[in-house]
Amino acid sequence: MSRTFPFGLGLLRSILAICVVISHTQGIPGINGVDGGLAVEAFFIISGFYMFMILEGGYSTPGSFYLNRFLRLLPIYFTVALASAVIYSKYGIVMAAEVSQWTKFDIVTKLYLAVSNLTALFIDVGLFLSIAPDTGRLFFSPDLPAPLAANFLMVPQGWSLGLEYSFYLIVPLFARKGVATLAAIAALSLLARAAVSWSGLHGDVWDQRFFPSELIFFVTGGLLYRFYRAYLTKESALLDTISKFCSILLIAATLWLCTLPVGRQTLYSAYLTIFIISLPFAFRHSKNLVFDRAIGELSYPIYICHMLVANIIVQFPIAKILQQHNAYGVVSVLLSIILSIALNHFIQEPVEQVRRAIRQGNWTVRPSKELMAAAVAEITAMFRSPVWARTFAIAPLVVAVALLAINFHAITDRMYSRTVIDLFKEQRAEPGYKTAGFGVVELDGRNKTPFLWGIGPTSVICVNLQQRTKLRMLASFESPIPGLSIRYVVNGLQASVYNPPGKDCTMCAQDHSFEFDGEQGLNIIEVQYSEWNGRNMKFAPDDPRLLTVAYRSFSIMTVVDEGRDARRLAANADGP
Repeated sequence: MSRTFPFGLGLLRSILAICVVISHTQGIPGINGVDGGLAVEAFFIISGFYMFMILEGGYSTPGSFYLNRFLRLLPIYFTVALASAVIYSKYGIVMAAEVSQWTKFDIVTKLYLAVSNLTALFIDVGLFLSIAPDTGRLFFSPDLPAPLAANFLMVPQGWSLGLEYSFYLIVPLFARKGVATLAAIAALSLLARAAVSWSGLHGDVWDQRFFPSELIFFVTGGLLYRFYRAYLTKESALLDTISKFCSILLIAATLWLCTLPVGRQTLYSAYLTIFIISLPFAFRHSKNLVFDRAIGELSYPIYICHMLVANIIVQFPIAKILQQHNAYGVVSVLLSIILSIALNHFIQEPVEQVRRAIRQGNWTVRPSKELMAAAVAEITAMFRSPVWARTFAIAPLVVAVALLAINFHAITDRMYSRTVIDLFKEQRAEPGYKTAGFGVVELDGRNKTPFLWGIGPTSVICVNLQQRTKLRMLASFESPIPGLSIRYVVNGLQASVYNPPGKDCTMCAQDHSFEFDGEQGLNIIEVQYSEWNGRNMKFAPDDPRLLTVAYRSFSIMTVVDEGRDARRLAANADGP
């Protein structure tokens, strides 16, 4: 069986992680995988399956289970979070909130942000909290006014770890309970999901990131494990064939199901149905496939490190070339895989020795004197080893300490927020804004790249800011109208003017950017066009819309460093 198809649940896990990378970067030609939110929910089902399985094997104490899971998630997360803090603060890759904003936060807010950033504990809670601009205190609000606590996360996709931690905390209480108890928990989770919907709370935060609503996915995974244990452990050629088929079906559905010409909700339901039915069989097929398991071990570090990789890529001039040739997503995935291999080898593998000892029940906390003596012995042995060995062992520590020392002031002075507005992204850092005079995102028939139309005579963006902030608008666009000019007006005052390079420059790629002061409260940004489809010319006679320019990117972001290289800032306009 394994000779004909040597992959299963391990490869599936890594493909799901890659689907999240694609959702945050750019598609990969030939692959139309499930969207990132659905991929994360599939991960929750897999997590429930594995947690029920390892708890059935037993742990000496609940504490050993908690420690084991914490050691599984924390080392790689902490490494990526620390690297993000160092790199972001050193090179200004992610737009930072003003230092004065951070200094106004009270001690509880600062403590929460520090703990959630460094450990991912309670990181999901920040999705439901805002920070009062006058007192700097955290508060819950269903309307989530800015600034959001989640805007200050080094690893924003780490919110799912908060849900994982919550599940780990409670799963030992019911993992060995009967099916009736598990069904009741699932029903309560469904009731919570319905209550959220009935209350009028919408958006991906409430629909996909609220733990009581998401608990059903974890419990479903546990029930699927019970099904596997009851019916799929016996030897059977028929079960072998079905299991192999389900593994292939799951992988194919994850990669290409979304190509079907049906609605999003239908695809969501169809994929979850296929996933739930196939998961126990796919596990049966792949549980002894060593190479497949090794591939699956890359899924978690890929998920954790990919935003750092993507934010680094867009700093280089080649980023635009990659995007134009539909290679940005490919490169992001490849570099994330390479970094994941390194994280597993240098970070996670040493920790696995401790985790194995915990699982075997022979791990104990050694007295401090013994720990000190062992540390001295290790250091002595290291310095008695050959020079090359000492260098290899010490160099990473020296580099890490040097980076922290050099960047200590920058790390402590800056906490980073996301782009204020990006018309091409679903997730916005600034929820209090509305737009008018822009079309929907479409795909260019020539090169399959996204664009949206500006609609004449004026496109408008209204945004609420919690404090006065210096902003930069960046736009890339093509105009089918010869000689078209654009006037930018902010709060009633002209902020910038774009004049074309020549009247014969139609559909030329153009970039325009300018800085302006965003006022506390409501800001109205108008983009006024001198010409549009149907005024003095009609370049699209069959389209009734007042089309004017085709935007390839349009974003507004905070200005961190007045002297920052303009090339890096412009590159962010096309970034994730």
